[in-house]
Amino acid sequence: MNETPHKHFLLLPFGSAGDVHPFVGLGLALQQRGHHVEIATNGYFESLIRRCGLPFSELGSADEFLEVSQQPGLWNPLHGFATLFRFGIQRIMKRQMDLVLDRCRTRSTVVIANGLGFGARIATEKINARRVDPSRRSPLVTVHLQPAFIFSDIRPPVLPGIISHSWQPMWLRRFQMRLGEKLLVDRVAGPATNALRREVGLPPIDRLSRWWNSPDSMLGLFPSWFAEPAADWPSQLSLSEFPLWDESTVSGISPELDHFLKDGTPPVVITPGTGNRHAKKFFTESINACHQLNRRAILLTRFPEQLPDSLPSAVRHFDYAPFGLILPRCAVAIHHGGVGTVSQCLRAGIPQIIMPLSYDQPDNLNRVQQLGVGGGMNPLRFIAPSIGRLIRELLESERIRMNCQATAARFVGVVPFERATQHLESLLNG
Repeated sequence: MNETPHKHFLLLPFGSAGDVHPFVGLGLALQQRGHHVEIATNGYFESLIRRCGLPFSELGSADEFLEVSQQPGLWNPLHGFATLFRFGIQRIMKRQMDLVLDRCRTRSTVVIANGLGFGARIATEKINARRVDPSRRSPLVTVHLQPAFIFSDIRPPVLPGIISHSWQPMWLRRFQMRLGEKLLVDRVAGPATNALRREVGLPPIDRLSRWWNSPDSMLGLFPSWFAEPAADWPSQLSLSEFPLWDESTVSGISPELDHFLKDGTPPVVITPGTGNRHAKKFFTESINACHQLNRRAILLTRFPEQLPDSLPSAVRHFDYAPFGLILPRCAVAIHHGGVGTVSQCLRAGIPQIIMPLSYDQPDNLNRVQQLGVGGGMNPLRFIAPSIGRLIRELLESERIRMNCQATAARFVGVVPFERATQHLESLLNG
């Protein structure tokens, strides 16, 4: 029997399905251990969260989510964060703050948000500044799904717009990181964030990319073998397993998809991410590459307007399918480089081709290449002949095959969310 005292956990994911799914899985794991859980995020995900049996509160409407996804700048390597902040984070920041203040007013609550949960960070800072009794504090846990956003001078991540390498002198790496943070983060989000802080009586801050990490606790939902911790990573950071939650228990796969998977050689799975609505070239070139190789393919997107008007007979489109159920039955994956897709491919033991656009995607590609389980292509060079050559190289390489098998073996016996829930429960008496 679980002897840990039960507590309230408020989970605040922000982003696309790849950002929300890990929080749903974490919420279910906490709920199964007897804790009270609430998820507050965009209404686009309300149906999924309620089907899972988790309490839901809306932070932003489904229409707002779709409006963000329509912005072309969302996937620009230099302007992506500015677009995301303007159309997404800034709109819900105060709503998120007010929700956290309300939930923590009468009961002690562990607040769990990703690094973009600026409203949650402001709210818990305000709450804990005025509470003297440590037992009534509301700790904030900053969750990072990817190592790219835990900035380091010693082991710099590969980020869009910041060209930094481990062989460069420390002073140069530090200067590049500071410049990138100032131009791409602080200048974009600082004014609005500090305006809200002033509204609740908090002093201004700078260096948002360091401030967004809670001093109470940080949780990295990835293992150390994927990203070796750097000496200058925050001391309050704990690493866990990949989350790997993907709707398998509530969605399954359609009979049509199951029949397609059975009715021929393992196909190539092609997806630009659940929130991408600007991937027409990505799909067209990938489809042409598979057609030239006489390879079957599965296309995954909830926005079919990106697809060609007609598809080859060996290519099928589906809105969504849980990766845990289909990737082990596929030959190779072509995708955008989101950490959720990367980790599912690693577990399935299949090679992957990544076309990174922005955010953490270049860094995830770098880690895939270091593991020797896939390759990547610049979006400007993402054309069918090059894609086809890379598919052949990956599938014909014995080294790639052995690396994929060795990486997949790392997942055997690992229980997703086990370390994460233990870490969160350790905060209950804090």
